[in-house]
Amino acid sequence: MNIVIQINIATTADRVFQAITTEQGIAGWITPKTKAQPSVGGINELTFDSGNTLGFRVEALEPPGRVVWAPVQAPAEWLESRLTFAVADAGGASALTFTHSGLPEDYPAYGFFTYCWGQYIRSLKLLLETGMGEPDFSPASRAWKPLS
Repeated sequence: MNIVIQINIATTADRVFQAITTEQGIAGWITPKTKAQPSVGGINELTFDSGNTLGFRVEALEPPGRVVWAPVQAPAEWLESRLTFAVADAGGASALTFTHSGLPEDYPAYGFFTYCWGQYIRSLKLLLETGMGEPDFSPASRAWKPLS
């Protein structure tokens, strides 16, 4: 199963790439408790207000169009999956396609994580278009958290 989210962002592909690869960028839309290594083989650690930490190995960095993360510290169902960010020019904006691929068929948390990824991609768009995302720990992020 795959989660696929497509969205246009009123900014350059370079800015989208920076936001999804650098510690400062990721902290602005996912969680401020981020440790990121923007290099192939680097590990990105994201700690959430729930106390959970997710870890992703950077598998591909192809500026400004493609980034791939492989889960290394995540729910067991994610360990064979991949997170891909593909960025393309959209005539004065950037078209982002986020794909979380390789989730198990009949994954019981599919709806929950589809919702969460949608909110994080929305936060990325807000960060790049307004200068203020809604990362974890922010008052706005607490308003959209589903019950888990």
